[in-house]
Amino acid sequence: MALQFHVFATRYQIADDVANVLDDIWHWSVEQQRDVQYGDWILLNTRRFSGNEVYAKEIKLHQKTLSYWQTYVETTQRA
Repeated sequence: MALQFHVFATRYQIADDVANVLDDIWHWSVEQQRDVQYGDWILLNTRRFSGNEVYAKEIKLHQKTLSYWQTYVETTQRA
């Protein structure tokens, strides 16, 4: 699963600060004994795989797009 966040800010530094907070929340790995489970799936890790910064002239704000990838495995193995 891929998550994408769009951050709009008046300065690049604010967008960078928000990116640091998002990395603290979404850029992590789960230890084997502490599974995060969604239905029949276990979330193993979440990693940022891309980021893009542009100045959106039409709205006069800095825009930062951050994408995170989540890796899941099934709780039971199928034969």
